[in-house]
Amino acid sequence: MAMSLADLLLPLFLLVFLTRSRSQCPTNPSAIVNDTQVLLSLRDRLGIKVWNETADPRAWRGVEWSSDNQVEGLALSRFNLSGVFPATWAELPSLARLDLSQNGLSSLEVPCKNTQLNLLNLSSNSLQEFPGNLSSLKSLESLDLSGNFLTVARLPNFSLMLRSLNLSINNLTGSFSIGGNLGLEALELSHNGLSGSIPETFGEMTNLTRLDISYNRFSGDLPDIWSKNLELRYMRISNNSLHGGLPPSLRRLRKLSVLRAAYNSLSGPLELEDGNFASIEVLNLGLNGFSGTIPATLGSLRNLKILVLTGNHFSGAIPLELGNWSNIREIWLDSNNLTGTIPGELSKLSHLQQLVLTGNRFSGAIPGELSKLSHLQRVVLTGNRFSGAIPPELGNWSNIREIWLNSNNLTGTIPGELSKLSHLQKLVLTGNRFSGAIPPELGNWSNIKEIWLNGNDLTGTIPGELSKLSHLQQLVLSSNDIGGELPSGLSNCTELVGWTRTSSLEISLTASGI
Repeated sequence: MAMSLADLLLPLFLLVFLTRSRSQCPTNPSAIVNDTQVLLSLRDRLGIKVWNETADPRAWRGVEWSSDNQVEGLALSRFNLSGVFPATWAELPSLARLDLSQNGLSSLEVPCKNTQLNLLNLSSNSLQEFPGNLSSLKSLESLDLSGNFLTVARLPNFSLMLRSLNLSINNLTGSFSIGGNLGLEALELSHNGLSGSIPETFGEMTNLTRLDISYNRFSGDLPDIWSKNLELRYMRISNNSLHGGLPPSLRRLRKLSVLRAAYNSLSGPLELEDGNFASIEVLNLGLNGFSGTIPATLGSLRNLKILVLTGNHFSGAIPLELGNWSNIREIWLDSNNLTGTIPGELSKLSHLQQLVLTGNRFSGAIPGELSKLSHLQRVVLTGNRFSGAIPPELGNWSNIREIWLNSNNLTGTIPGELSKLSHLQKLVLTGNRFSGAIPPELGNWSNIKEIWLNGNDLTGTIPGELSKLSHLQQLVLSSNDIGGELPSGLSNCTELVGWTRTSSLEISLTASGI
C-alpha cells in the first residue's frame, strides 16, 4: 500500500520533537503521535498551509494543547476553509472546542459516535442545512450556527447537555419549534424571517437566561407564559409585530435585567405594580403604541440605567418620582405628547449622561438646577415650547458634549458662561429668539466642532476670537442680523469644511449682513 507524505515524515518529526523535548520530560508521547497524525490528515484535506510538519505542532496556529499534550481545541476562524469539514476531527479524543467560524464551509461531517466536544462554532459560513448527526454529540453544550443560510425552522433534537444555541442571521422562516430542547439557557434567533405567534414552549424553558427573537415577523399578543422562566435575565423581542401590553408574568420576573421590545405594536397604558421589574437595568419600549401617563412607579426601579419610551403616545407630565432613580444613565422620552415642565427633581440624577426630550410639548423655563448633573454628556430638548433664557449655571456642565435647544421659544442673550464647557463639541440653538451679540468668550472652547445659531435675532459681528476654534467644522449663522466683516483669523481653523477661503469651512451667512 502506498504511504502518504505525512506517513513518511511523521517518524522523522517525532524523532526531532522527542530529541528537542528530552530535557523537558514530555508526557503522553502516544497522544502526540495520534493527534499530530490527525492534524496532518486535516491539513492535507483542507489545505491548511500554516501547519508545517517540520515545526513543533504545539506551536501551530489555531491548535490548543492540554498540559498532557493532547489537542483540546481547534480555533480555525478565518482560515479560508471551504467545502465540507471532514469527520477526521472526531479522532482527536480530547477535543472539546471546535471553532470554524468565518470561513466558507458548506457542511460539517459528524460521525455517529459520541465525542468530548462541548463547543462547536460554525458561525459565518455557507451552511444551508443543519449538519447531520448533531444529536450524537452527547457532550455538546454550545452550538453557534449564526450567519449562515439555514432555512428549516424545526430543530433537530440536540443533546440534553446543550445550553446555548445561536441561529441568528439565517434564512429561517415560518413558525418555530424548539422541539425537545427545553434545557437551553441561551436561545438566539434574531434576524430571520420567523412568523406566527411566540411559541408557548418558550415558557417551559426553566433554565433560560437569555432569549433574543428580535428582527423577525412574530405577531399576535405578547403571551403571558413567563411565570416559569425564573432565571431569565435578558429578553430582546424588538422589531416584530407583537401586540398587547406587557403581561404580568413578564413584569414579575425578578431576575430580568434587560428588556428590549422596541419597534412593535404594543399598546395600552404602561402598567407597573410595586415589585415589578425588580432587577431591570435596561427598559426599551420605544416606537410602540403605549398611551396614558408615564407611571410614577417607574421611579421605584432603583437598578434602572436606561429608559427608552421614544415614539409612543404618552401624555401628561414627567412624574416627580423619577428623581428617585439612583443609577439612571439615559432617559429617552422623545416623540410623545408630554406636557408640563422639566421637574427640578431630575437634578438629583447624579449619574445621568443623556437626557432626550425632543418632540413633545414641554414648556416653561429650563431649570438651572440641571447644572448639578455633573456627568451629563448630551441634552436634547429640540422641538418643544421652552421659554425664557438659558440659565448661566449650565456653564457648570463639566462633561457635556452636545447641547440641542433648537426649535423652542428661548429668548435673551447667549450666556458667556457657556465658554466654560471645555468638552463641548456641538451647540445647536437654531430656531429660537436669542438676541444680542455672539459672546467673544466662546472662542475659549477647545473641542467645539459645530455651532448652529441660525434662525434667531442675533446682532453685531462675528467675534475674531472664534478664529481660535481649531476643531471647528460648521458655523451656521444664517437668518440673523449679523453684520461686519468675516474675521480673517477664521482661516487659522485647520478642520473647517467647504468655505472657499480655507477650502474647509462650512459657514452659512445667508440673510445676514455679511
